[in-house]
Amino acid sequence: MDEKYYAFPWLTEATHHLTRYIELNRFPQALMVIARSDFGQRTLIENYINALLCTQITARGSACGQCSNCKLILAGSHPDVKWVTPEQGKQIGIDKIRELTTQLMLKPQFAGWRVAVIEQAEMLTQASANAFLKFLEEPTERTMLILIASSSNSLPATIRSRCQLLSVAQPSREVALAWLATQAIHSPQSYLDMANGSPIQALHYAELNLLEIYQSCYQDWIAAGLGKANIVAVAEKWDKQEQPGFSMLIIWMMQWLNGLIRELYKVDHIFDGQDNLQELVKKLDLNKVFQFYDGLLWARKQESGQLNKQVLIEKLLITWSS
Repeated sequence: MDEKYYAFPWLTEATHHLTRYIELNRFPQALMVIARSDFGQRTLIENYINALLCTQITARGSACGQCSNCKLILAGSHPDVKWVTPEQGKQIGIDKIRELTTQLMLKPQFAGWRVAVIEQAEMLTQASANAFLKFLEEPTERTMLILIASSSNSLPATIRSRCQLLSVAQPSREVALAWLATQAIHSPQSYLDMANGSPIQALHYAELNLLEIYQSCYQDWIAAGLGKANIVAVAEKWDKQEQPGFSMLIIWMMQWLNGLIRELYKVDHIFDGQDNLQELVKKLDLNKVFQFYDGLLWARKQESGQLNKQVLIEKLLITWSS
């Protein structure tokens, strides 16, 4: 278990923070973990819960991996550990939160803590956030609530104020590249740029061998923004590709848009040496850019719906070209 507990070097500080709770036997009733991207926060929380419930915790502060609690957790069947995760492209509805809070009102199966984790907590609807807040105000005894979110501001202040905050910072480029070097992937720097600084996402992209596809889609997107692309042909091409998939395409467009804004304000440079980049940057109308960004957010929520993805991509690209 020790190896997994310290699998990601950039999580060392956060790991020590959580281990300290266990050492002092002083725990927050509610914990909110903030990470802008996938920096391993799920692994961090999984290991924290494992250590919290382990009956033979090691001197290092990690779980033994051998006791009955550890075995149940590793099998994903511990009755006192509940995870709520939104379905792809959907918000977390009130029914899921009501089901969770009803389960937490029951007596625990084992002596110890009951833990409830809500992943992507920013996907709570207003109604589900209100239902969760009611339980958060009067939680049952020895119940620990953990929220994982991309931003604390995406949740109501009434929830934030009742949680201890733990931020998982983006690893430095040097640390991220050093870790990727241990994974033996080709072009780690390019994949890290592609993943917007997330080494875990970079590894995922590398395993799918997406670099060439990513760069091709990026060139299509730039050409569409300059009015130099056949939008119908681009949308058809993107839709027929097995990878990256609709959701990832939307994420990429959001990332590219952020990159162009950073380029506009000289924060950093993306794809150095690309001659037509400055031409595109000069054309940006920030009011329309932010409207387009809102459109991308809306499109991302439509993934699970019955909309024609190719038509939706066409509409987005037409809006982008304008």
